[in-house]
Amino acid sequence: MSPTQDARDLKKGSLSMRIAIFLNIRFYFDGHCYTADERYYEFWATFTEHPGVSELWLCVPLVEKAGVQGLHRVELAENVHIVGIPISGEGPVSSLLGLITTFRFLKRLVLQNRDHWDGLGAVIPNLYGLMFLKQADRYDISSFAYVRGDHLKTVSHEYSGLRKLLFTGLARLQNRLAELILRGRAILVVGKALEQKYRRVSNKVQDIVVSTIRRKTQQQGNRNLDIDIDSVSLLYVGRLSREKGVDLLIECLSDLNVERQRYSLVIVGEGPEKARLELLAAQLKVNDCVSFAGNLNGVNLMTHYNTADMLVLPSRTEGVPKVLIEGMCFGLPIVCTGVGGIPYIAIHESNALVVPPESVDCLSEAISRIVEDSALRAKISAEAMRGFAEYSLETQRERVLQFLHG
Repeated sequence: MSPTQDARDLKKGSLSMRIAIFLNIRFYFDGHCYTADERYYEFWATFTEHPGVSELWLCVPLVEKAGVQGLHRVELAENVHIVGIPISGEGPVSSLLGLITTFRFLKRLVLQNRDHWDGLGAVIPNLYGLMFLKQADRYDISSFAYVRGDHLKTVSHEYSGLRKLLFTGLARLQNRLAELILRGRAILVVGKALEQKYRRVSNKVQDIVVSTIRRKTQQQGNRNLDIDIDSVSLLYVGRLSREKGVDLLIECLSDLNVERQRYSLVIVGEGPEKARLELLAAQLKVNDCVSFAGNLNGVNLMTHYNTADMLVLPSRTEGVPKVLIEGMCFGLPIVCTGVGGIPYIAIHESNALVVPPESVDCLSEAISRIVEDSALRAKISAEAMRGFAEYSLETQRERVLQFLHG
């Protein structure tokens, strides 16, 4: 390994490291508390619970404005710190100026802390994360990347027409830039497909699952799997965007209820597709059996996991959804599509029923099978609960740290 490549691995032999990681999650500070739009920061924030990490800095885009909050309250240990990064404004000119300002800020941030931080990490694909890693190289700071997903696939589902052409081109450019910057670096990825892709640019690649579910969360004993076939409760948890395929699930509900209303659906989450999904439910005359619960967490979310008969994830494209791990933790029978990193965790006919994407018929058939076959329900639930330990926060954190220390 060349000296440059060796400098990119986290320092070996250090008893307790100080790490900074860039997360592309928007944080908010309203003058009283921090909140965030997503919860996966919790996985990285727990690294200081391990004796190998003494301090951690979460470098995140930050909005400081009274009355503006994210979805999740942020509570961190004393040795976990937040570094707020300025974010781009609205419109093309403001966005470009904001990009330049942020690049300068990151450059100055790494320069000021080059003797204090033992290692840097960045969640990508995004330009800020790549910039963060380039600054680590400049000052010979050990570094790693976590490739959270394939942005190109997400763009292909979210946009159409000229916008799709534009954003597809930008995504291709960003992917190419990532391959150049990540060459020879320690890389964590979501799923086997990305692992194979990035092995072309580095010989140190590891697929992981960023889990926020601790072992102690798991329900003890067997789940009650009795189903009232005249009142079946389906659950979806996730963002309401086109790539998540919630429209397919609503169509599926319409097919399942064609003879009489037996199935209901609770949709937990928010997103740009919400209004369209509400309209679709009304058009298909299933709005009376579809409930949009909004964003939930903590006890409120756990209640739905405990009371639902089945978790359904009809995604068109995915990374590794944390809700899949949450469903396994609670022993919920699961129906999901075999896209992205899902097949890495969900094994067909074992801990889930895995169906092709974009198929309402296959979704309907799999849901009906679980409702009608009590032995299959019991098998899926038991295998899911048994396999959860491998994907708990503690297990995955240990895998990451062992990998980074080489």
